[in-house]
Amino acid sequence: MPKLDIVELYKQGYSIDFIIDTYYKHKTRNDKPNEKIGNCILIKRKSITKDESKKKVYQEIYNYLK
Repeated sequence: MPKLDIVELYKQGYSIDFIIDTYYKHKTRNDKPNEKIGNCILIKRKSITKDESKKKVYQEIYNYLK
């Protein structure tokens, strides 16, 4: 979800909680936590937490309002 989408949702009047939930769901759906390569090698990717989503949304809205 690009930062423009966060700002657009904010402009349309959606609540901050809704925007955070939408951003969190988008990031967790698109970022796979584990990926198997070959028969036995696993690469663990860091998945985003709810707090990180909240910080990102607040930061984008703050930068827009500045």
